[in-house]
Amino acid sequence: MPRKKTEILIVEDDPMQVLMYSIEFEQFNYNVLLARDGKTGLKSIQDLKPKIVLLDLLLGDMNGTDVLRALRDSGKIKDINIIVMTNFTKKGLSDECLELGAKAFLVKSEYTPRELVKKITDEYL
Repeated sequence: MPRKKTEILIVEDDPMQVLMYSIEFEQFNYNVLLARDGKTGLKSIQDLKPKIVLLDLLLGDMNGTDVLRALRDSGKIKDINIIVMTNFTKKGLSDECLELGAKAFLVKSEYTPRELVKKITDEYL
């Protein structure tokens, strides 16, 4: 019986970012799921329960901290590995995301897509 692929949900509204990360994760045999906005991402997280969620903070309809807050308030965040991936940084933002239940806060510009896949594979799977 073939091994089930690990599901990774990417919650990102930038089409180029989605394409770039999807290609890298698929090359490493991950099943990539996509959500292009916060509301869809929140519903997908709750319905699909992926192994890993890569969550951008700047989304069109709601921001990533709102998604984290909604998951925390529902009590479901403890079962989900959410990695915040953003280029938006400000003092205290990383700590806020971690307090809301994110497992990590990564600045996209500090990693190539391949480095990011390796980091997530090594540290969160």
